[in-house]
Amino acid sequence: QVGLGFARMRRTLADCQALTTVIHALHDTMSDVNMHMCHIGNDGLTCIIPALNQTTALTGLALSNNSLSDDVAADLGDVIRHNSPTLRTLSVTSNSFSDHGAAQLHRYAPTCQHLTDLAFGGSSTSRLSRQATRDTLYPILAACTKVDTLRVVSCSLGGEGVAALIEQVRHLRLTQLSLRDVG
Repeated sequence: QVGLGFARMRRTLADCQALTTVIHALHDTMSDVNMHMCHIGNDGLTCIIPALNQTTALTGLALSNNSLSDDVAADLGDVIRHNSPTLRTLSVTSNSFSDHGAAQLHRYAPTCQHLTDLAFGGSSTSRLSRQATRDTLYPILAACTKVDTLRVVSCSLGGEGVAALIEQVRHLRLTQLSLRDVG
């Protein structure tokens, strides 16, 4: 198993093209891709997506804080679908997905039966609505019963929404629940 970690290191499109070659070469042993805060943007992710769709052992995908938008949400959703049999960690918060983009991105997450660590939400400039959170996050929590770490970020929940979220996670054996900017 091989992990690829470049968290907090700004990556260019040329870097993403090189990473694509590495991921292709290691497609059957690549277990973790951590590109948190690499600022790859839509173009960088579009470059990497074909390689991520070839992996067969991916257990972790961290793409938070990368200036991603709705333009890549459906394709990233396909990566989640492709890797759902093995994916255990998923973090794509603090990007610029709208409610619609979040729905496209997470549409296959409920198929990730081994998911244990989920970071869900928007960003300080692109908060997810209460309805989008309910429509997108709740089905994931209902289907992915092994989640033990849940981070919800930048969602417009309010007090009533937070109470409803707590009800949704009662069946889980959470070891960590983090709610940030959910007012």
